[in-house]
Amino acid sequence: MVKLHKAGYGVAELWEKSQTWDMNLHWTSAVVRLPGSVRSERPSDFTHSSAQRQELAIEVVTRKRSLVEAATAYVRSRGQVKGQQPQETAWREETGPDTRPVARYIGWSGHYNLGDEVMLEAITNLLPWAEIATTGDPGKLLLLGGGTLINRSSYLKQVTERDTPRVERAVIGTGVANPDFWGEQEDPERWIRWLSTCAYVGVRGPHSLERLQSWGFAGDIEVSGDSALLIKKPAVAPAAGRVVIAPAWTKGKLWGGSDESVVEALASAVTTFLSEGRDVVMLASSPDDDGQLLQIGHRSGTSLEFVPGYLDQTNAIETIASADVVIGERLHSCVIAAAVGTPFVPIEYRPKLRDFAASVGVEDQVIRSDEVSGPALVERADHAVSVGTEEITEYVDLYRKRLRSAAELVKVAVMA
Repeated sequence: MVKLHKAGYGVAELWEKSQTWDMNLHWTSAVVRLPGSVRSERPSDFTHSSAQRQELAIEVVTRKRSLVEAATAYVRSRGQVKGQQPQETAWREETGPDTRPVARYIGWSGHYNLGDEVMLEAITNLLPWAEIATTGDPGKLLLLGGGTLINRSSYLKQVTERDTPRVERAVIGTGVANPDFWGEQEDPERWIRWLSTCAYVGVRGPHSLERLQSWGFAGDIEVSGDSALLIKKPAVAPAAGRVVIAPAWTKGKLWGGSDESVVEALASAVTTFLSEGRDVVMLASSPDDDGQLLQIGHRSGTSLEFVPGYLDQTNAIETIASADVVIGERLHSCVIAAAVGTPFVPIEYRPKLRDFAASVGVEDQVIRSDEVSGPALVERADHAVSVGTEEITEYVDLYRKRLRSAAELVKVAVMA
C-alpha cells in the first residue's frame, strides 16, 4: 500500500485495489513506528555483553576449554561497565560487523548452473555497497536478479512473501517468460503492481520489455542487458579454429520437444568441424548437460576436450574467450561470448535465447531447436566469424553503462 501510494495512487483507488487482492501476507516490519511519550536517557551501566551463554557452551564443548576458564571469561564479560574495554583473549578473534545494507537477491542460484552463478557474482560486484544475500528476508532492498523469472510460476510468490512496506525494490537483467512457450503461469496484473513500485526496472532484452508493456506496464523501464555482460575479457591466447559447443539437456521442454534432434545436429556439426581440422571443446554449464556431451562425442567418433563450467567459472570464461566461435544452446554460453568478444550462434530451445540475441543485434543468427541441423549450424558459425563482434561489442558497452547507472540509482534509493 505504502509503495503504491508513493507511486501516485489515491486513497480511494488504493482501497478499491486492496479489495481485489488475494494476497494474505505477513509483513515482518512495522508500517508505522510511534515514539515513546517520555524520553529517558540510557542508564550508564546498561551495556551489551560481548559473550553470551551460547558462546560459553561453544568454548567448553568445541574448543575444549576448561569449564573454569570459559566461565571466568563469561563472568568477566558480563561484569563490564561503561568506559571499560572488552577483555582481549587469545582464543577469540574479534571482527567488526558488516554495516552495509542487506539486499535480498531473488534468482536461481546455488544449483551448480554456470549462468546463474556468473550473474550473481556480477550483481555482487555491481553493488559493492550492499551485502547480497540469497536467503532470508530483505534488509533494505529486494532485488529480482538475472534469469527468466517473470511469469515463471514461483518468483512472484517469492518477492511478495518477502516484501515489507519500507523495503526498496529493483529489477536488474531479468527476463520475461514468453507465454507462447510457457503459457500464462502468473497473474500479469500482480506483476505490474509490483513492478510499478520498483526504484528501477531493467530487463534482459527487447522481447521482455515488449511483453511487459503489452501487459500494461507504463512505468520507467529499459533494456539493461543480461548482468553477466559485465564480465571482462580475460587475458588468454586465442586458439585458432577452436569451436566451443554448449548443449543443454531440457528434459524435452524445448521447441519441438526433442533433445535427441539437437544432439544429432550438434554431433553432425562436430564431425564437420573435426574433418576441417578445427579444435572442438565441449562446455557443460550444468551437471545435467554431461550426458549430452557424452552422446555428442560418441556420435562424432572421438574423445573431445571437456570443460565442466558449473565447477570452474574461470575456466569456462577463458575457454569461450579463446575460441573462434561458440555454438550455444545454453543461454549464458552466448552471453559470456558476447561479453568477451567471441562470435556465437544461439540454438533457441526456449525464447530467452532470442530475447538475448535481439538485445545485442544478432537475432538473425538464432536457429530454433525444431529447425536445427548440422549443416545449418556450420553455415551460421562460419557466418558469425566472418561478421565479427563489432556491433555486439557496442551493445555490450551500452548495457554495461546502463547497469552501472542502475546500480547508482538503486543505491540512492536505498540510502535515502
